[in-house]
Amino acid sequence: MIKQKTFDLLDAHLRIKNDFYNKLDFDKRQVFYTHKTYRVDPWWANEKYEELKKESFNWSKPIKYSDLKDFNKHISSNDIGIYLFIVSPKTLIFNLPQTVLYVGISGDKGKKRPLKDRLNDYYQISKLEKRENIHKLIQMYYDDLYIVYTFYKGNDYKELLKIETALTEFFSAPYSDAAYEPPTKKSRSLWK
Repeated sequence: MIKQKTFDLLDAHLRIKNDFYNKLDFDKRQVFYTHKTYRVDPWWANEKYEELKKESFNWSKPIKYSDLKDFNKHISSNDIGIYLFIVSPKTLIFNLPQTVLYVGISGDKGKKRPLKDRLNDYYQISKLEKRENIHKLIQMYYDDLYIVYTFYKGNDYKELLKIETALTEFFSAPYSDAAYEPPTKKSRSLWK
């Protein structure tokens, strides 16, 4: 469990940059918020859905990142799993716009690291700073960022990686650079 003082430090650390981004005028905001190109390809999403539909996902309710201090209160098991970072503005029309920004897994590289431990990493400054991409994502979307997760009951790490890749491709998650298939990675490199 994260102590209140530790959470206050994390909150202050992330909020400073979040406030910076939120106070920028429109033209300056575009430099930061349009650096990721987003693919919209219904045919490809349908292909990925066909791969994913055999899975029995039981997604959690969205948990607001800035409101949570300890995933141990939400997750009691030591199971591995899959999680999504979703940005969702306070005001929605037709339940939109909400965007999956990142797809991640616990238990990567065949380790049985519990999902709750992996998610708790996102509340430790020292671990966040090692993952520049995710650190920036959290700073930019701090007050509008949600996490959803599901457990993976299988034992095959390669299958878990395939699920992560299929979800990344399905959602076109802009911060999941490493999880894309090689052809998508190649085309994404052209956008940068």
